[in-house]
Amino acid sequence: MSGAAPSRRDPVPGWPAAAPSPPPIPRRPSAPVLGASVLGPLVDVTMRGLLGRRRILLVGLLALAPVGVAAILVVGGGLGTTAQITRQLYDSLVMTTVVPLVALILGTTAIGAEIDDGTVVHLLAKPVGRGWIILAKMLVAGTAGVLLCGTSTLLTGLLLVRLDSPGLLLGMLVGVVLSVIAYTAVFVTLSVWTGRALIAGLAYVLLWEGLVATFFSGTRLLSIREYGLAVAAGIAGPEAGTLARDVPLVTGLVLAVVVTVVAFWLGARRLARFEISDAG
Repeated sequence: MSGAAPSRRDPVPGWPAAAPSPPPIPRRPSAPVLGASVLGPLVDVTMRGLLGRRRILLVGLLALAPVGVAAILVVGGGLGTTAQITRQLYDSLVMTTVVPLVALILGTTAIGAEIDDGTVVHLLAKPVGRGWIILAKMLVAGTAGVLLCGTSTLLTGLLLVRLDSPGLLLGMLVGVVLSVIAYTAVFVTLSVWTGRALIAGLAYVLLWEGLVATFFSGTRLLSIREYGLAVAAGIAGPEAGTLARDVPLVTGLVLAVVVTVVAFWLGARRLARFEISDAG
C-alpha cells in the first residue's frame, strides 16, 4: 500500500512551495455621518447659491407687487372702505399669486438648481445626513420667503389701514408666514422627487388652488392657501370679513404643520435614496 497522501500544507515533491497568503487588509472604518454640526455651513452655502442668483431680484419685485398696488390705491383713491380693499387685495393677490409663486421659485431653486447643474454631487458625496441637507434648504428658502412676503404684506396693510385694524394686520402677517413655510417645504421636496418641480408646482397653484379649491369647498382641506386664510381670519376675528371660509383656525394651523413635517420627511427619505447618477 502507498503511503499517506501529502497534506495541502506539505510541499509536493518536484513542485515549488506555495507562497504564503498575504495578511488580510484591515477594513477602514466608514466615516461618521455628520449631523447638526454641518447645518450652519449648509445654510451658508445655500444662501450664497440662492440669494446670489439674478432671479432673487425678480422674486423681490414680485413680492413687492402688493405694495405698489396699495400705493396706487392710496394715491388715486380706492373703492369702498380701506379694510375691505385690504382684505380683497390680501385674498386675491397676496395669498393667491404672490405668496405661492415666491415660495415656488425659492423652494425649487434651493436644491433643484444644484440637481440640474450637477453640483449636488459634491454634497451627496460627503458623509452628511440627508435630513440636515433638506432642513438647510427649507430653512433658507422659507426664511427668504417670509422676509420678502411678510415685509410686503406688512407694508401693504400699513399703507391701506395704517394701525386702525391691528387684528387684521396681525392675522394677515401670520397667515403669510405660515403659508410661506408650508409652501417652501412642499416645493423643496417636490424638486427632489422630480426634475419638473416648477411645472408641477405651477399646476398645483394655478389648477388646484386657483380653480378646484376655489369652486369646490370640500377640497379646501388640501389647499395650503386655505390654511393661511383660515389662520389669518381666526386671528383677525371680527375684522376678518370675507377672509373667513370653511377651514377653522385650529384645523388650518394643524394641517399646515402636518404638511410641513410630512414634506420634510418625504424630502429626506428621497434624498437618502438619491443616486449620484440621478444628478446627471
